[in-house]
Amino acid sequence: MRYFSIIGLLFIFACNKEKKEILAKNTTSKIANEIVLKTDTLKLSFDKDLEEDDFILIKLLEKNFTNDGIEESKFKFDFYRNGKLENNFSVNVNFLIDESDWHGNTLFNFSEKHEYSPYIIITNGYPACGYTQTNFLIDVRKENIQLIDTFYSVGDGGWFTSTTFEEISNSKLGARHENYWQEEDDNDEMGTLTFSDSVNYILENKNWIKKYITPKDSIYKKQKISFDVMHKIQ
Repeated sequence: MRYFSIIGLLFIFACNKEKKEILAKNTTSKIANEIVLKTDTLKLSFDKDLEEDDFILIKLLEKNFTNDGIEESKFKFDFYRNGKLENNFSVNVNFLIDESDWHGNTLFNFSEKHEYSPYIIITNGYPACGYTQTNFLIDVRKENIQLIDTFYSVGDGGWFTSTTFEEISNSKLGARHENYWQEEDDNDEMGTLTFSDSVNYILENKNWIKKYITPKDSIYKKQKISFDVMHKIQ
């Protein structure tokens, strides 16, 4: 089995102001009756033979605000392989700010099951510590490009909220939610690690189904662990 944690991405992207894999930005345009407020181009390799012509157009379609002043935005992902549009779908991003970046990474790359990973994570967020990142887990296999799930993460100086993934088979993933922060009774060197929302993602009839193994939003494991020991584990 292969494991992948979004924690590593937090330290690479969320605490870093450098430019990521965004290649181009366009101004407002209108395509086939579709109002596009902005377009980002994300270069990402989907498979070995076509990697030079694989990319994702990320189109901002709507920007709205809640009564609390929180921005809610709608985007569309257009997936191009070998320069040709293969599929698209829409996603929502909350807490969007103007300086937010898009970036991406793969899951389980070069595993014993795949030469190139069939799964990617596309992330939106402000590239600095302490800001919430919105993550989209996506199946990019040619016959089955689709969103599997959306989850959130944040990293701040070694403290984090994250999700860890396990590849069980070609049609099944495991995941669990992890938090490592200080509680009121923790001293300066200690933190509390909690685990919750253990789930399986199962591909059934070409659709991904999410099944909870533990109760939703409920902690099933909790332990005190020092900051130094925690990051030796990581």
